Amino acid sequence: MYIIPQLNVTIKNLSNNFGLLCFSEDWRNPVQWAHYADKHRGLCFGFEVRDGSIEEIEIQYFKNRKNADDIFTEIIEVTGNQMNTELQEKREQLVFSIISTKFSHWSYEKEHRIYLNLSTQTEWGTKDATGRYFYDFPKNLENIKLTEVIIGINSKISFNEVEKALGKSASDVEIFKVRRHDEKFEMERDETDVNLNHA
Repeated sequence: MYIIPQLNVTIKNLSNNFGLLCFSEDWRNPVQWAHYADKHRGLCFGFEVRDGSIEEIEIQYFKNRKNADDIFTEIIEVTGNQMNTELQEKREQLVFSIISTKFSHWSYEKEHRIYLNLSTQTEWGTKDATGRYFYDFPKNLENIKLTEVIIGINSKISFNEVEKALGKSASDVEIFKVRRHDEKFEMERDETDVNLNHA
């Protein structure tokens, strides 16, 4: 298998200049806790996103692949020509069709994504020594607001530790722990393990 140079350049450019925030519509799925929260030992963050303030993409799930060869060929043809508005739009549509598609097996995630141009939208986050970006919530409360911190069933993190980490934002954030539902394959709020400061 060969990576054509123009395609490799496109992929590298996207990786270096664009990032994404991934969200789910629901926190109750135990598989997501296993996959993304260190086997239920981590945290889940709940957000309120102001309507229309951010360009949000809902992921589409398909059983079969798109014809990747045709898509890559078109991208390469577009990239290899002098870029006019029509060609630019075509390339963007092709790239969008790839990055907004996942295998139907992952449909339980109910994923939404926000794509960020890190080269121009530096207010979205700061880059640490490892090269990762972190969203600065206090600076961007008008667009996306942290409203919940949900503690995993196997987590050793305490309510007090979460409150301390939140600092001044703690009073605006609901903190609670989850448990396994008695009848369904899902997580639910643990009403017996509450944060007395937020009860």
